[in-house]
Amino acid sequence: MKLNILKVARYDYLSTFITVIGIIVFIFFVLVLLIMPSMFLPFLLILLVLGVLFYLRYRFLQGEINRLKDNVAIAKLKNIGGERANIFINLSFTHEEVDYHKRIMLLGSVLFRKKLEKIDEFKVVFDKENKKRIYLTHFY
Repeated sequence: MKLNILKVARYDYLSTFITVIGIIVFIFFVLVLLIMPSMFLPFLLILLVLGVLFYLRYRFLQGEINRLKDNVAIAKLKNIGGERANIFINLSFTHEEVDYHKRIMLLGSVLFRKKLEKIDEFKVVFDKENKKRIYLTHFY
């Protein structure tokens, strides 16, 4: 079982788009620095730093997706707990004849909790090396 290839392809387009935006911001920064060094410098420095941070974040997420895309399983919902904004979901699934039981905390509201109660099965992506890391593909 693999991830939906359209989601992965859409993510690759997004990371390429972020790369292009980072390059354009850098070129714009250099041009404005040459033309008017003092007027837009603080604004452009903030944009440059944010562009680099977004680029690094999306490259990290792309590496995580490529590493975890083979570890997909169908998890059955055991129960939903929690109060107010914290919702805890207990899931159980089997992957390569190993049983896993996980608890995931989500931030949500009462309506979000009622929507989750209607779903019996979730598609999950998990990390074999770090047993605490698990992602719901419905929200990932």
